[in-house]
Amino acid sequence: MEEQICILQPLLEKTEEYSKTSLKLLKLKFVDKTADFSSMVLTRLIILCVILFFALVLNIAAGLWLGDLFGKNYLGFLTLSAFYGLSAITLLIIYPQIKDRVNNRIIKNALN
Repeated sequence: MEEQICILQPLLEKTEEYSKTSLKLLKLKFVDKTADFSSMVLTRLIILCVILFFALVLNIAAGLWLGDLFGKNYLGFLTLSAFYGLSAITLLIIYPQIKDRVNNRIIKNALN
């Protein structure tokens, strides 16, 4: 009986060591994925802020320019508002297709 315990003891120690190593590897993989995701989100957020600021200034300039063409500043901004309203309606119509593509992309990146 004592021999069986002696034979099983190294096996149990190796199993415990393997489990600890597997857990450490799982933690490191999680940290790697989290770091990749966080850096991607932060970088894209900074780029998005710069693009939004550029778009805001560009839209103000376009509204003023169109206002000069139409003779009244409010008509320039009204024209831009109509354009963005139509764009929003178009995006709402194709929203399900966009959502599916984004979901698939997120799942694909998370599993790789």
